[in-house]
Amino acid sequence: MDSTDAGPLIPILASVIWIPVGLVGIPVALMGMMGVGSSGWALLGLIGGLTFPIACFATVPIVWTVWVKTRKRAGTTKWRVLAALVPFVSVAVLLIGIGGTEAFCGGSLRC
Repeated sequence: MDSTDAGPLIPILASVIWIPVGLVGIPVALMGMMGVGSSGWALLGLIGGLTFPIACFATVPIVWTVWVKTRKRAGTTKWRVLAALVPFVSVAVLLIGIGGTEAFCGGSLRC
């Protein structure tokens, strides 16, 4: 094995983590749809919640593709780790929506 040949640890961990989390995220995202009013902040939170399971499932082929493309190159571990963290973009959108709802709407979904 060449010294730059990276094993598939990151794609395996991403697959083992994100597939079950995405499955659990589906009913949670659907429950989040109840009671959302016309608040832009609440809609932003809803978008973050609905895209989370999609991001979880999309991360698996993304991280495997990045691994295949970068496994023979030294110094590319950061790209594999970044690919494995794609669902956190949805989490950030969700948290921004929740924070905006709390800050500007007093927690009400209909402000």
